[in-house]
Amino acid sequence: MSRWIAQKVLDAMPADGTVITTAELAEATGLSRTDVKHAITTLSRRNLVSLHKKGRYRLLSAGRAAKDSAARIDSGNRAKRDGVQIWEGTFRERIWGALRQQLKATAPDLVELAATGSERNPENSARKYLWALLQAGYVVVLPKREPGTALTSSGFQKYLLLRDTGPKPPIYRERRRSVFDQNTREEHLLDREEAAAQEGAP
Repeated sequence: MSRWIAQKVLDAMPADGTVITTAELAEATGLSRTDVKHAITTLSRRNLVSLHKKGRYRLLSAGRAAKDSAARIDSGNRAKRDGVQIWEGTFRERIWGALRQQLKATAPDLVELAATGSERNPENSARKYLWALLQAGYVVVLPKREPGTALTSSGFQKYLLLRDTGPKPPIYRERRRSVFDQNTREEHLLDREEAAAQEGAP
């Protein structure tokens, strides 16, 4: 997600906290609705905006302060902290941000919010990441499935966020078969056989 696009959406948000829709932001900025949704995910991850209802957003106090001060949004990057490789601005970071925003969501819901179109097989990547979060205790699967798009579909699993430890996304380390929490600095080891099977899934 271009920081310019996120900045443009932030600038278009009502400073008084009035709720605004995806369609209204798209019209105000000249961006596509998809770009607006991706920008909202970026802004939400920075605690600048909040989801009022699905497709309806408002500025938080930090967002109003950012508009008042004309602060610019920094782009994501990669860094190495305390000897651990930290990935920022990635698809899975956007998945985590969208999950924190939605609290309950299916994999397709999160892909719609987080994908930029440049990812290879985002649905599979999202499912693997959600599986890792599930095994590490960050999410649970709700008993009722969401209706699928195909007539033969059994529906989509819906995930509920249980452990929101902070804005930095837990990292699924496939080689170590673990989840590393950037916020708490804890590492959660996963079942190695199940992890190996999941990594080999199509």
